[in-house]
Amino acid sequence: MVHILPGRPVGKPDQMSPIHAAVPQIQENPQLASLLTTDGTDVRTRHRWLALQPLVRRLGVQNAAQILRDAVRSVSPRLSQQSLRERNPTALLIGAFMSQRNLNDAFPGADLDSWYTSLIDVFGSWSARYWEQRAILARRNSRHDETLLAKAESFALRATELVADTYSFTTLGTVLLEKAARHPFDVQTYYERGLSAFERAAALDGTGSNVVTWIAFLRYATRVLDRIASDQAKGVGSGESEELWTAVRSDWTRIFDQLALLGKAGEQLQNDLRKLRHDFESLPTPAASDGSEPPTAG
Repeated sequence: MVHILPGRPVGKPDQMSPIHAAVPQIQENPQLASLLTTDGTDVRTRHRWLALQPLVRRLGVQNAAQILRDAVRSVSPRLSQQSLRERNPTALLIGAFMSQRNLNDAFPGADLDSWYTSLIDVFGSWSARYWEQRAILARRNSRHDETLLAKAESFALRATELVADTYSFTTLGTVLLEKAARHPFDVQTYYERGLSAFERAAALDGTGSNVVTWIAFLRYATRVLDRIASDQAKGVGSGESEELWTAVRSDWTRIFDQLALLGKAGEQLQNDLRKLRHDFESLPTPAASDGSEPPTAG
């Protein structure tokens, strides 16, 4: 953003400021107006996000990530749990900077675990959101390295210790259900722990709708059901797999039906529920021990 100073340049009484002179051109020229915007006082560029990737490429991913880290450090004295609760502009901006999703998009290929570690002295002792983002990153990267799920669980538990709220327990629930859906972790143990975390998250949700929490539950519980069916098909499921399949399917259906009652509240929720229902009904059905098939999913 460029701020237009009043008056004319010193020593050039007959000339208008170049920035000031540009205002009518921006306002009258459609081509300029597609790139710049002005209210007569400030000039701003449109579509600033389009410059991000070329800038990162020019600087290099690691250098660009370090610049952002230094910027976060420079404003860290203004951040606290109170500033997060108040959602002041600085806290919201840093929250966006700290999002693992935004960081992955902005700095592809960067070592984000090391990036977060370099800020542990700034956020580690008080910020649950910091530990949540580390947990989500580790859970995401566990697709290529399942040992990272232990770190993800540790980070998520740390978040709940710092701030016991719907966000921290929802994150913990997703990590635990991800472990339930993966080998070599015990599916029943981690499913039950994950369900408890989601129930705690819902109980702490001040809005009372619990939509985000339970949408996450449905998504990850579907993965748990897929693992149970896969284990049964391979003959590696435990003797209690049939009961667990029925219990998880029952939980899934109960939560889905509750959310469906809110489905008319918004198109996005309806779309999410349709996709989740499709994935649920597409699950393979494990054969029962007597050779019959248990009730189908849906």
